[in-house]
Amino acid sequence: MWFNVGHPNSSTSTDMEDMNIILAQNPTSMCPVPFSIEAQSVNTRISSYSVQWIWSQPNNTLYLLSFQSVAPVGVDFRVRYCCPAGSFVTPITTTTPMPFDSITCGKQAIAPRLNLMNRIFGGTDAIPNSWPWMIYYQEEKLCGTNLCYGVCGGTLISGDYVLTAAHCIGTNNPSNIILTAGMHNLLSTTETSMRQVSTVRAIYIHPQYDPTLFINDIAVLHVTTPFTFTQYVQPACLPGAEPQPDDQVVIAGWGTRIFAGVLNDILQQTYTKIVGMCERWWSFVDSSRQICVADRINGSSACQGDSGGPILSQYQGQYVVSGIASYTRDCNTAGAENPPNVYTRVAAYKTWIKGITG
Repeated sequence: MWFNVGHPNSSTSTDMEDMNIILAQNPTSMCPVPFSIEAQSVNTRISSYSVQWIWSQPNNTLYLLSFQSVAPVGVDFRVRYCCPAGSFVTPITTTTPMPFDSITCGKQAIAPRLNLMNRIFGGTDAIPNSWPWMIYYQEEKLCGTNLCYGVCGGTLISGDYVLTAAHCIGTNNPSNIILTAGMHNLLSTTETSMRQVSTVRAIYIHPQYDPTLFINDIAVLHVTTPFTFTQYVQPACLPGAEPQPDDQVVIAGWGTRIFAGVLNDILQQTYTKIVGMCERWWSFVDSSRQICVADRINGSSACQGDSGGPILSQYQGQYVVSGIASYTRDCNTAGAENPPNVYTRVAAYKTWIKGITG
């Protein structure tokens, strides 16, 4: 079976066929440990080309073998794999979403604020600790001769691991990163018993992260001190089902309300909708690896400081981290012409994530 999940973004770019995505999208037609891979050009016949094979082995049950073209540019490829006999799962026709890894993930003790039609532009104050998987990410760095902090969001997915955006990571030293769970008001002096703080033991940035196009904009952080689950700190679920175009979802963060504004002291939340055909606004978006949201009426949007935070979708009473905030423009999604927010599609990387977290 041939797979073609990646495409050149322009006549001057190359193609990437990522086995993480192939396996996530074709779980019954692809094996986790292939013997070999074959590539074939699709949109043109070429007699010679330069390519590279990218491989990794996160554990004994997964061998990731991907294809990256180098030259010529603008050529679309497809790939197929040689797999061991009996290594496929028999397809089952069903409309039931994939089960979650846990029956307790994505559940909160404190109910969140409902969707409000007349809300502050860009969001409204969340009910304290109603999103207990939200992580406040700080990274120590030098601003001239002074110490300052880069800020992002993140999502707790287990006691030991946090998801965020690869572009948030500006250091090779894990101990420069400080993660806070159970946070609501940055300035509060009464949240000490609710908060838990940890530095980072290890940083896992996706090996094919492209900082120019923000493709594969995802990172996993292994914390130094595991977070303890309380009513204020809980993990979100990794994707089972995925939200569809026009589905209502939640985005949250401490980011600014306007471009170049100041961070919010209090965690903000807003309801927005999944947007289909995101390529209409962003020509280089790859819908197999990215997911878009917009609020065409009120313009609610992620903004600066919200990077790395989640799209949260709910299934059967459990919240799923469906996306990771990657980029936007002008922090306004109102109307048909303003481009949607672009998030990394977490489902496309679930195999890679599980290869790290176990």
